Amino acid sequence: MKNKNFFKELFKPIKNINKKILHIINNGFIFSSFLILVGIVLLLLHKQFFISFELIEASMIIFKTSLFFAMQFLICGIAFNKILNAD
Repeated sequence: MKNKNFFKELFKPIKNINKKILHIINNGFIFSSFLILVGIVLLLLHKQFFISFELIEASMIIFKTSLFFAMQFLICGIAFNKILNAD
């Protein structure tokens, strides 16, 4: 029972987000998902062909950066929504 209340409170700010901000967050997730897929494809290329060590480094950087972008879109969207609704 206690866990259900925790998850309701956790997802409450996401449900009440302004539609324009939600659209920006969704576009950010699409962009980040594309970059995640590029990173995964580069990792698979490295696994299959072992081209170079720089390829695995570049793919890991792309993968980590895109995950960071996805979380930043979500966090900044929630924060910006709170600023707009503070009036």
